[in-house]
Amino acid sequence: MKLIAKLADFVKKAQKLRERIGENPLPIRDHNDWVERANEYIRKNLDSAYEVIFNDFSGMTFYGDISEHSKILRSIEGLSRRLYEFISDISW
Repeated sequence: MKLIAKLADFVKKAQKLRERIGENPLPIRDHNDWVERANEYIRKNLDSAYEVIFNDFSGMTFYGDISEHSKILRSIEGLSRRLYEFISDISW
């Protein structure tokens, strides 16, 4: 399915961002662009509930501190989890 392939592509991009988390400066702009593109794709190709869920990390546990490094890492992790959930839901 084209939809699943595109969601998987966003997951792959998240993995690449995660690999760059040690960069100085942090890849904040690339992270924000990735989030924006993913949100736009979800908004245009899935039900509006998916967009709400994508940006809601309720029920997820994260570890870290209040640093920018930790914030970006939690964002990548949370959004990736949601993408995995969507892929699983759509696959059925």
